[in-house]
Amino acid sequence: PPAAVAYYRRLAPAVRRLREELDGWTPARVDVRFRCAFAPGPGHPMRWRTDPAVSGGGVLADAGSHRLDLLVMLFGRPDDVRGRLTDRFPRGAERRAEVDLAWASGVRARVVAEWGDAPPVDRIEVMGEGRILTLDPLDSGRLRTHTARGTSEVTLAPAPNPHQPLIADFVAAVAAGRPPVCPVSDARIVDEIIAAAGRPHPAWPSLSG
Repeated sequence: PPAAVAYYRRLAPAVRRLREELDGWTPARVDVRFRCAFAPGPGHPMRWRTDPAVSGGGVLADAGSHRLDLLVMLFGRPDDVRGRLTDRFPRGAERRAEVDLAWASGVRARVVAEWGDAPPVDRIEVMGEGRILTLDPLDSGRLRTHTARGTSEVTLAPAPNPHQPLIADFVAAVAAGRPPVCPVSDARIVDEIIAAAGRPHPAWPSLSG
């Protein structure tokens, strides 16, 4: 039977426009930043998210995975991954993750995800050849383009329930016998990135391996 993973941001209109803008253009660098407050005390219903034995990981698996998925969607499987997970809760889940990714195409990306008290941020910035494309905040639907000629901005409002387009796509995929928008094969790459980022010296298998 078909299977999919709920990385629903793939279907956000602004993300799809960003993907269209990348057609024929290979950026040099991508900067991904995520930060929000999260410090559940004893008895808090979300305390389980601080225990990797239950949650599967910390901020990288929780929030960072969705941003890593967008990089996989845009650029495919990376050829190199290096990561650093720090500032852990008592039960072991990391509060901060720094991940560097590289592709044979020349694209380099840095992802910093953090549960912290500093002002919240959720931004993706794609840069290269004198051009910068920015989604900020990621879920706002605002895509800003900056070049030497100036700055422009377009707003493509997301669905009121962002999961609805994902469910509709899955139903249509089953009916048409095509892959869903986020197949398990892509989600597996995200899991591989998260696992590699957590190793002191990640052994990242090459595409030919």
